[in-house]
Amino acid sequence: MTTKISTEFDKFLFWDINIDKLTVENDYFFIIKRIIIKGNKQDRIKMWKLFSKDKIRKVLLESREIDENIKEVYLMAIDE
Repeated sequence: MTTKISTEFDKFLFWDINIDKLTVENDYFFIIKRIIIKGNKQDRIKMWKLFSKDKIRKVLLESREIDENIKEVYLMAIDE
């Protein structure tokens, strides 16, 4: 079963793409990155519930678009 992002997040967060085609399983890298960069507190809370720490860590370590200071804060939270 695939989890559609359109049922979890507001469309404004993914304004530039067809949100109905995004799934948690297939598009996690893009979704997590977008939430970290542009999401609000509610979006981040949902992110922690939907995605494993391993997937969030992978995005943080591999994304060039996320600010290094932001990465450090998230990685400290994951490692607690």
